[in-house]
Amino acid sequence: MQNKYFGDIHDFYKYFLLKHISGYFSIGINWCLIKDENSNDGNKKLRKIEKDKDTTLYSILNSSKNILGIKAYFSKKEGYFDNIYEHYFLNGVYQKNAFDKLNKKDIIFFDPDNGLEVISTNNKNKYKYLSYDTIEKYWTNGNSMLIYQHLSRDKNALDNITQKIEELLNCSRHGNIKFIKKGVQA
Repeated sequence: MQNKYFGDIHDFYKYFLLKHISGYFSIGINWCLIKDENSNDGNKKLRKIEKDKDTTLYSILNSSKNILGIKAYFSKKEGYFDNIYEHYFLNGVYQKNAFDKLNKKDIIFFDPDNGLEVISTNNKNKYKYLSYDTIEKYWTNGNSMLIYQHLSRDKNALDNITQKIEELLNCSRHGNIKFIKKGVQA
């Protein structure tokens, strides 16, 4: 997650979903926040349809300049980890601090900049990805997870991610893991 993208259409639907889930479960939100980069991808503006769905959320997203502004949309029971990934992500301090703050929540939401780690992940770009080690740690702790992930254009991307997570967590496809792609469970 980068602050420069805060408030776009993707954020609207992420927070709209989290707000509804938080009525039933305690939510821990790990923004996986990184410093803004000099790219121009993403940032799809809100439309009237979003305003009609939730005027409060629409207003917050249009008036806030960064991720800290969204806290007003949620109740005080949600847990947030909004530290910015810095050089210390390699020694595990970031992950430990996030876990210590969020591990008591029912569901942990992750919003990594580039999604789940991939084969080409290395020490220079690792901070942009959610590691499989982190997923395993929360799973072992008994947490459920929601992970925001843009899929690659590879037609097998979802199957590859599904298989990797099933192997890591020792689950079957018909077990405890559900993937949602464009509103349809895979």
